[in-house]
Amino acid sequence: MRRRAIPTALLAAALAVTLSGCGMLGATTLVTLQNGTDVPLALDVNGTWIGTVAPHTTAALPFALDDLTTSIQARSANGAALVGLIGTRSMFDAAIDGSMPMAEWQDLACGRVVMSVGPFDPAVLPALGPATSPCP
Repeated sequence: MRRRAIPTALLAAALAVTLSGCGMLGATTLVTLQNGTDVPLALDVNGTWIGTVAPHTTAALPFALDDLTTSIQARSANGAALVGLIGTRSMFDAAIDGSMPMAEWQDLACGRVVMSVGPFDPAVLPALGPATSPCP
């Protein structure tokens, strides 16, 4: 029995189609955290740490959506939840495509924390006074 070799170009094309399909299914979802406090904040999704955002910086971190409900929280070093988002897959999908962005913010005595998924301009928030005490 003689075997026929599959042409390399055909194999490469099939692999490219397979990988591009995988990329669409695993589209990256980003949560943006603006940390206006004097402490680093840990971000967790459904209780799993995904990254830390340094004081007075903004970062966009990738996360995976749960099939049912996804909970995202920013926590200080002592574990205090300072701000969070919770939603279903369809809510996050609407946030990502821009039809219904999600945002939550908290003004603390030590600064402001803003978390968002999808397009959101924190400049629309009211002005914040100076920090008056350390963060929890």
